[in-house]
Amino acid sequence: MPAGVMDMDSSAQKDSLSVAQAQVPLFARQPIFDLDLRIVGYELLFRGSVGGNTASFDDGSSASARVLINALTEVDLLSVVSGKRAFVNFTLDMLSVVPDFAKKHLVIELLEDIPLTARLFDKLRDLRRRGYTIAIDDYGTRKYPSELLDLVDIVKVDLLHSPLDVLASVVDELEPYNVQLLAEKVETLEEYNRCRELGFEMFQGYFFSRPRIVSGRPLGTDRTVVLDLLSTLYQSEVNIRDVVAVIQRDPSLSVKLLRLVNSALYRRQRAIRSLQQAIAMLGINRLRSWVTLLLLDAHSDRGKALQEMTLFNAYMCQQLARETRPAMENAAFTVGLLSCLDAFFDRPMQELLQHLPLDELLNHALLENRGRLGAWLRVARYLERHPIDRISGRALEQLGLARARMGELQQQALMEARLFLQSLNSV
Repeated sequence: MPAGVMDMDSSAQKDSLSVAQAQVPLFARQPIFDLDLRIVGYELLFRGSVGGNTASFDDGSSASARVLINALTEVDLLSVVSGKRAFVNFTLDMLSVVPDFAKKHLVIELLEDIPLTARLFDKLRDLRRRGYTIAIDDYGTRKYPSELLDLVDIVKVDLLHSPLDVLASVVDELEPYNVQLLAEKVETLEEYNRCRELGFEMFQGYFFSRPRIVSGRPLGTDRTVVLDLLSTLYQSEVNIRDVVAVIQRDPSLSVKLLRLVNSALYRRQRAIRSLQQAIAMLGINRLRSWVTLLLLDAHSDRGKALQEMTLFNAYMCQQLARETRPAMENAAFTVGLLSCLDAFFDRPMQELLQHLPLDELLNHALLENRGRLGAWLRVARYLERHPIDRISGRALEQLGLARARMGELQQQALMEARLFLQSLNSV
């Protein structure tokens, strides 16, 4: 063990995050060191069982969502990483809900099996424009195109898949790109010294420190309130008083929001005490992103078929709006997202909507299939059971779409729904 490393990691545990003070593992953190063996960040790793320090999960998106939610709402992120950077694994669907308020301290770590599509490259360009740091995980397990390597800042080279006898050639492959090299799974002094010689700038592995559990007492959140809050936030005109009223219906949601804005991510002279102040601090767009993260973690008790139906309706309505009425895109997505609300809760839709402060257009669409929103929802529901060629020419004319284009939109909606499905199935 290098001198000083044990002391640094031990001192970091003497805070409110110690295992002895908490009940449930939120995630694990493993430090990342620089050339001078100073901690420059922590990777946050999924941990799903009490008393264990191993990652066991069937759903990468759910694991990533759970880690990110816990880091942002159950604890103070900057305390967890001691003011350094947090490396978090992301799947493609999670890139759609990256919160802007964490950009200075969050490193987006792309998993090695992420699909290399035009959609991925577009999202990475947007994230770079917004100021995020992007890393590739487990380099060496597959070949990456130049287009991707030009969009990342850090490449993590897995020494289990790139042993010392081939490591120099791996470094040569990456030399043309403006990236920092991070050696992961470093387990011996020989590996550490060789990585230093080859120009690696950061190091992570059991030679320095094993992952350590960060525990806490997660607050449950009422699914109805989260859906209600999302519906409120996606209305064309958002009323802050309505937002506050929804949040106040679930005390745990209020606590999570106040925890978030009072974390070290926001520098201020005094703590935020009211929900109104908290919402003003976050802003509507940031709050939408945060609530979407909560939704991704909320539906573990619902069947896969119902989840697929809900997500397809949401994305199909969104695609139709984006194609013909872009100003209605948010409302269309919300209608689709709420279209199976009665099945989720086993209660009549009319009864549920009485408790949701939705715009009348959304109510008419959900209850009576009326209006343009209702027409889009009818199409989405029809396509759940019938092929594209069963849609009448008259219906396509009313929608203003050719049959071929409708098929393209359906495939896009299916892809989006499939990508988000795993995130909804959190443990």
